[in-house]
Amino acid sequence: MFEYLTNNPYNRLIYLCVKENPSNDELDEIKYLFNKLNEKQFLLIAIEHEVEGICYTNIIKAGIKPYSLYFYKSHKNTSERIKMYLNEIEKIAKSIIKDNNEIILLKNAGIAAVYSDDLGKCPMGDIDLLVKQNDFINIHNNIIKSGFTLKFRNPNEKATTKYITETGNAEYYKDLNIGRMWLEMSIRSVSGRWIRPDQEPQNEILFKTSIKYKENMKILCPEYNLLQVCLHTAKHSFVRAPGFRLHLDVERIVKGSNIDWNKFVGIVKEYNVKTPVYFSLIIPLELFGTPIPLFVINTVRPNIIRRKYICSVLKRVNIMHPHKKKFNKIQFILFHIMLYESFQEIFKALFPSTNYVKEMYSIKTLTGLAKYYIRRIRDIIFRRSFI
Repeated sequence: MFEYLTNNPYNRLIYLCVKENPSNDELDEIKYLFNKLNEKQFLLIAIEHEVEGICYTNIIKAGIKPYSLYFYKSHKNTSERIKMYLNEIEKIAKSIIKDNNEIILLKNAGIAAVYSDDLGKCPMGDIDLLVKQNDFINIHNNIIKSGFTLKFRNPNEKATTKYITETGNAEYYKDLNIGRMWLEMSIRSVSGRWIRPDQEPQNEILFKTSIKYKENMKILCPEYNLLQVCLHTAKHSFVRAPGFRLHLDVERIVKGSNIDWNKFVGIVKEYNVKTPVYFSLIIPLELFGTPIPLFVINTVRPNIIRRKYICSVLKRVNIMHPHKKKFNKIQFILFHIMLYESFQEIFKALFPSTNYVKEMYSIKTLTGLAKYYIRRIRDIIFRRSFI
């Protein structure tokens, strides 16, 4: 599907430089391509995709001494920044010990803490936390006491206690000596407007199956962790910023953990998310050679009509150049509709079950329920990032 990308020598080099644990043959190829190609041009591509620090590790492993110091400086700065981010999270975790609250590190935060041997390869823009609904306000208060300020980057969100309590989602920032740190806290693991609530594992299940990282800090078990990053990648339409770097989440979890693939496939079927998971797996498989079993790919493969349409769109919008506009509004809506298995699934995306809405958002009246559904449809159609 992406031969046109991997056939480009600059793309081939960047995919090799960001993958986890390249083989000796791949390190030899990195050295050959790096010496053959224009280093400045390669660096500009790496900077555009925010992977210059990641590339540094494999460049050094390949025995290359780059002319530019930018690779090294980016790697060093990223390492220091992420270490400071994790230290801030540890402070928050310690502050909630007495209340027996717990937090789960999601996405890159969990990957950096557990799966990565090098923080310089984890240039995340923020930290994502999953919390239990009953712990939400208490942890929010402790985050504020830790020096963070409640503020949403999206101007359509409201930085009020009432709003974050109703939505189960909050954003914060704290100015550190290395720049501004952003923190997101949610009771949902994905929380995308086009990801139905019932397509995510319930909060209770995730905490029950999660793995201890440090006191009061956990990460998702490998199977749910892989599902979460697959859905998160789909939430970004597979190509929107930060672009192909998103697919390293799958690469790192697959290579860094012992996944029960039969269990994973069972979970994917249970939540009826085969199409988004298929593309979240096939892309890193083709770009980085991520070792995903063939039976998994075959099991979650969507029908040929849906598959051809989505492939054609991904080829048109291009997985490279993440900061360029990829879709207009109609194209974006149609693309995400095609990630569902049927019209019935689309309807459920617009109107989640009333029981779920009442339980998750503490809505007790019919008026409140109606307002939720109206807001959800409005959010899906109008509130979006740069698409």
